[in-house]
Amino acid sequence: MTEGIATYRSTKRMDLSEGDALWGDYLSKEEIVSWLNECKQKEQEIARIVIQDIRSDNINPSLFHANDPKNILEFRAGYYLGMEIIKKIVGDKDLALSELLSTPRIKIEEMCMQYLHEYLN
Repeated sequence: MTEGIATYRSTKRMDLSEGDALWGDYLSKEEIVSWLNECKQKEQEIARIVIQDIRSDNINPSLFHANDPKNILEFRAGYYLGMEIIKKIVGDKDLALSELLSTPRIKIEEMCMQYLHEYLN
């Protein structure tokens, strides 16, 4: 979720698109659009993996690596979901960026878990 906060903050402070905040110049615009669409389609599966990893204290690093562009689950999908959850928290709770950054970690973790479970329903 830390990376979600960082990515969300980058979109606001640096006036970047979500794709640019997540990838910079590493992927083309077309590749970013395709990647975002694929992540969107796999949100439930990504959330399930994250919840499973949190319960086992064994974070799946493949969600945060850029190893296989043909497999979204091994191509930074964790960053995407982190950003999406932080966007939902900020929007639903009507938080300013400064409020988000001053929210205690445990509270952010609780909200993130709530949103992760919502993806499964």
